[in-house]
Amino acid sequence: MIRHTMIAAVAICGLTSSALAQVKIDHRPKYVEGSKSKVQIEMYLEQTLTLNGTDLDTKIEQFLIIANTVGKRLDDGTVPIDSQFEVLQTNLTLPGGNELAFDSGDAEKKADNAALEPIMSLLRASSKAKWQTLIGEDHKIKSVKYTNDAFASVDEALKKEADPEKYKKQGNQDIDRLPTEPVKEGDTWKRSEQVDLGSGQTFEFEKEYKYLGTADVDGRTMDKIGVKHLKVTYTVDNNPMFQLLQSDLKPTSSEGTLWYDRQHGVVTKMTVNVRIQGDLKLSIGGQEFDGKLDLTMKPNVTVEYQ
Repeated sequence: MIRHTMIAAVAICGLTSSALAQVKIDHRPKYVEGSKSKVQIEMYLEQTLTLNGTDLDTKIEQFLIIANTVGKRLDDGTVPIDSQFEVLQTNLTLPGGNELAFDSGDAEKKADNAALEPIMSLLRASSKAKWQTLIGEDHKIKSVKYTNDAFASVDEALKKEADPEKYKKQGNQDIDRLPTEPVKEGDTWKRSEQVDLGSGQTFEFEKEYKYLGTADVDGRTMDKIGVKHLKVTYTVDNNPMFQLLQSDLKPTSSEGTLWYDRQHGVVTKMTVNVRIQGDLKLSIGGQEFDGKLDLTMKPNVTVEYQ
């Protein structure tokens, strides 16, 4: 993030009480060699897609723990971080009542429904994957690459869902959500952010962030940031199952909070609850369908340092 400093020539008497209350919130981890952290992610998604009067219900519940270890800074100034899943659990309910349950603690278990085994194979490979992230001197992600061949046996059509370029893009997007200027309580800023839904589907949100001041959390000063989803655009590219002909979706409810940890220089907690509703027109097998979408997403992320 861009760092801003006060111009030395400004007289002290020219500082207003508002300026004194400003704080700089930027992504600036220390990256101490050998230090470890864990990222815990809980994701709940519930969707009803209504096509020509028929409701198709989908529900996803995920619980992930990612373990990270900071390596030695390289000669070019980049910092390697090695990562892997400690826990990967997924429960999936598809239209028609088909269910899938995956737990990395029993990764070799086959899907009860053979038709869902390709999804199980992707989850199985993900649970065994190890990857390295290179962080530049500007704290941005330069690259993400796998350090083992966990996805060697995964179908090519599914393997692209685990493309490390997606993680690089998402990681840098998360960094860029922070303000580029010092802020005071009540200040707002907007961002356009994408959510990859898989299978070529993308939500692009216009979000508004608001600085809500500070609070003492576990003995540390934390900065509280609110987030609201203002608009959403849904796109579908190269999906062999259906084509999107028309979309009119809106966030009908949205609330979220990010907590910025001054000690570690990062956002260490995020909770979001957003509901998307609206009309769609799809082409499936050459036949057009009028549809309605009702989708709720609740991601929660917590970062713990060891």
